[in-house]
Amino acid sequence: MADIDQPSSFGTVKYHDNGDGTYSQQVYAVTGAGSNSTQIQGASADSDWVTEDPLLCGAEVRTIVRNYSNGKKANLGADGEGNLLVSLATVLSQSLDSVLTYPRGSNYTNLSASAQVLAGAGKLNGVFCASTSGGTLKLWDSLAGSGNVLVNTFALVAGTSYDFRHARVGTGIYATITNTADITVFFDPTVT
Repeated sequence: MADIDQPSSFGTVKYHDNGDGTYSQQVYAVTGAGSNSTQIQGASADSDWVTEDPLLCGAEVRTIVRNYSNGKKANLGADGEGNLLVSLATVLSQSLDSVLTYPRGSNYTNLSASAQVLAGAGKLNGVFCASTSGGTLKLWDSLAGSGNVLVNTFALVAGTSYDFRHARVGTGIYATITNTADITVFFDPTVT
C-alpha cells in the first residue's frame, strides 16, 4: 500500500507504509494555538529512512557513536551539557590553518616587574592581571622599554584578561610595569 497524507485540525499527518503491514505516523506541521505560528515536528525515528524533506531540528543527547548509511536520517547529537557534537571532515594543513599552527597553545611568562618577554618576531596573545595595587602596563615591540610602542600605558585591574588578538611584533615584546602588579603575558614566537 502507498503512503497516505491525512489533513487534520492540527496539521498534516503522514502515514508511512513500513512494508510489513504496519504504518508509522509523522506529523509535519502543527499550528500553534492562539499564536498563529507554525511548528515543524516529526515522529520519525533516528536512523529512519528519509522519505520527504522534513525540517529536522534540535539535538539528541548521545553517549554512543552511531554509523549511518546513505539515505538514512541522522539527528543532531548533543553531549550531556547540551553542546552540539560536530565532526570536522576536512583535512587541515599545518601551514595554512591556524588551529594547527600552535597546537600546544600559547607560551607564557609571569611578571611582577618590568622585563623582556620575547626576543624576536612573534605574536602577543593577551595578558592576565592576577593582582595589582595601582599598577600600570605598557607593552613595547622592542627588546627594552623604548622604541616602538605596542600598547600604550593603561591601568591594570585585578582578575582581568586583556585580549590582544595575536598582535604581531617584529623585534620582541617588552613589558613595563609600574607600582605593584602580578601579570601573566601570553605570546607565541614566530614559527619558521
